[in-house]
Amino acid sequence: MERFLRPPDTTKSRQTTPDEHEPKTKRLRRYDESFLQFGFTSVLERNKQRPKCLLCSAVLSAESLKPNKLKRHFETVHKEHLGKPLSFFEKKCAELNQQRSYFKKAATVSDGALNASFEVSYLIAKTKTPHTIAETLIMPAVLKMAKAMGEEEVGRKFKAIPLSDNTVKRRIDAIAADQESTLAEKLRDSPAYALQMDVSTEGKNAHALTFVRFLAENAIQEDILYCLPLPEHETAQAMYDVLQDYMEKHRIPWENMVGFCTDGAPSMAGRRNGLRTLVIQRAPSALWNHCMIHREQLASKELSASIAGIMQQVVAMVNYIKPHPLRARLFAKLCVDMGSEYEDLHFHTDARWLSRGNTLERFFKLRNELLAFSMDVKKNDFVDFLCDQQKMCLLAYATDIFRKLNELNTSMQGKNKNVMQMSDRIDGFRAKITHWRGSLAKGNFTHFPQLSQFLEDNSIDKCSTMEMCSHLERLEEHFATYFPDVDMSKFEWVRNPFHCDVSAVDLPATAIEQLIDMSRDKMHQQLHSRVPVEEFWFGAREEYPEIALRALKLLVPFGSTYLCEAGFSALVCMKSKYRSRLDVTSEMRCALSTTEPDFERLQRSVKAQTSH
Repeated sequence: MERFLRPPDTTKSRQTTPDEHEPKTKRLRRYDESFLQFGFTSVLERNKQRPKCLLCSAVLSAESLKPNKLKRHFETVHKEHLGKPLSFFEKKCAELNQQRSYFKKAATVSDGALNASFEVSYLIAKTKTPHTIAETLIMPAVLKMAKAMGEEEVGRKFKAIPLSDNTVKRRIDAIAADQESTLAEKLRDSPAYALQMDVSTEGKNAHALTFVRFLAENAIQEDILYCLPLPEHETAQAMYDVLQDYMEKHRIPWENMVGFCTDGAPSMAGRRNGLRTLVIQRAPSALWNHCMIHREQLASKELSASIAGIMQQVVAMVNYIKPHPLRARLFAKLCVDMGSEYEDLHFHTDARWLSRGNTLERFFKLRNELLAFSMDVKKNDFVDFLCDQQKMCLLAYATDIFRKLNELNTSMQGKNKNVMQMSDRIDGFRAKITHWRGSLAKGNFTHFPQLSQFLEDNSIDKCSTMEMCSHLERLEEHFATYFPDVDMSKFEWVRNPFHCDVSAVDLPATAIEQLIDMSRDKMHQQLHSRVPVEEFWFGAREEYPEIALRALKLLVPFGSTYLCEAGFSALVCMKSKYRSRLDVTSEMRCALSTTEPDFERLQRSVKAQTSH
């Protein structure tokens, strides 16, 4: 018992050599060309050479790379080949290598064909064309060009690209899903985002289209969030349910929403049951904004009695000529004979933002041709209208003022327009209305080039400006109604933090302190004058994180629903009577999204197949 309790004698412990602690490495056998006489070549598997029989394609273990083991296999399995010369096995080896090269080449072509299939499908979606264009136009055109250039072999390779109607649809769905997942991930990581939403009734289908603007990758980015069909009724609750389901499905946090822009329809802007109210209940920090372009259209819609009469007469003359092919051809020939700049008129459409101004401007430029045509067809009421100088003065004024309204509208269109920029445009236009009214009251027509030129060409000394001043006064009132005065001075620190009244800024104490520190920072002041305001605040996030994030949150909200309007134009182009059953969800995302697809990831998710 004592020997079990006695501590071990360390002085008598066996001395081990360093070699006993080192792991023994197995010898890696290598293939030798002499093994070919036994009918064996080698293949590489898991970084090990293994013998492969050229006669039965059997692959033996790496330990079998020994002459005696290979000879045993040859003599026991392939007795009938005993005594074959070495050239016989060399030929078999060459055939195997050629077969390997063929399969490698086929796999490479198949991978390239798969990538080309995704790329072409994406271009089809971006151009909003039918899926069948790949088989009916793209592939035949490629083959024709390859043949014409003497590259028929290259053309045969192109035939391996899968571009059938159903394949293109699957590719577009996969690309859209990839773009959607990438966007959702960005929105989950973004500290602030804003939405704009509108609804379109295309035929019997209604679609809710939503765009998002968010902070990501040191820039303010815009992208389509979704284009989804609505149920039977286009109610605020139905639109909210679609939005709610999408947000929950993709785990997009409501609390980071800082803005929400719609038009002024009751279902959108209603204070009790509108979509605006439902969204703000879920995201209290979000500020709702009525589209400023829509408000500009509403403010300029109402006309005085005299100008409304002028507009009615213009539309009547356009509708007399343009819809009728014979009259349109005769009028076009008359314009050519008279050396006119234009040969046709523009239709007027209330739904289009720029239609009224474009119609009046084209009509006024062709008034002499219209007079000659009216005299030829003996339309005396048209002749009387065109010969009335006072009415022509009002027409010239209407042409000028609606051209200015169109310029205002166009300046607010486009991407990356924030509320502050658009508010500045509106304030500037309101100030110009007041100035124009004062100039007209003094008989100064320099701000109205068409009217001024008309008075000069016809030697008219006096022009009644009462109707013009009355219209400008009412226009000024309507702009004041739709654009109530908002104190933008409290946001002046966003545009210029170096020249602002800190006492007028409503911010927490820590943010105020950072704003004061920044206002004394000479390096940032020099940077502010050289870069856009968004880029400036992104650059300041590291040193002044709180004030920079608050500034960016004020720059994110949309000022209009321009992106939705442009998206619906794409929808009209895409959804023709020949594609009446098309599900536009994936198509719209591929056509309008700014997110680049990850083609490498998409290609890995699909198994490449060679052409049969």
